[in-house]
Amino acid sequence: MKYCVLPSYVWTYPDIHSYAEGKVSADLISLRDGYATFQVHLFDVSDDSLSVMLDGFEAELYREMAIGVESCPGIENPTEHFPERIAPFSVNDCLIPINDTAEVKDGTLTLYIAIRIPSYAPEKCTGAVVISGKEESLRIPVTVEVAKVSPPPEILDIAMGW
Repeated sequence: MKYCVLPSYVWTYPDIHSYAEGKVSADLISLRDGYATFQVHLFDVSDDSLSVMLDGFEAELYREMAIGVESCPGIENPTEHFPERIAPFSVNDCLIPINDTAEVKDGTLTLYIAIRIPSYAPEKCTGAVVISGKEESLRIPVTVEVAKVSPPPEILDIAMGW
């Protein structure tokens, strides 16, 4: 089982496993009362499902589902705000909430992780994402630098779409 940690804004694909932004750990920055988000793209996975746990953090866990794209009308040259490929292709786009087990499809799995940063969080939080299969397991280090400020509630509501 291989992996790379990616920023949450990077488009990921079930058939691409090398990304310029790919890292082996999650080094994040967040405001207090906010979220620190990232993706873990796993590939060459031999198991049908994997156990996913967070050590040191409370978080929302999601599996990204690959969605087929049949055409890209009006897009001759892809830009940074659109998937970087011309159709047809599949892109990991829909988030499916998981508890502690994620289904693997065709040897790949992309996780989206949203760590809640409370108002009382220390300036630096450390922990790990622990991913386990029948024969292999990974421990991916996570560090979150927490800003000394919290956004006003109305800004958080707008940013989160509430």
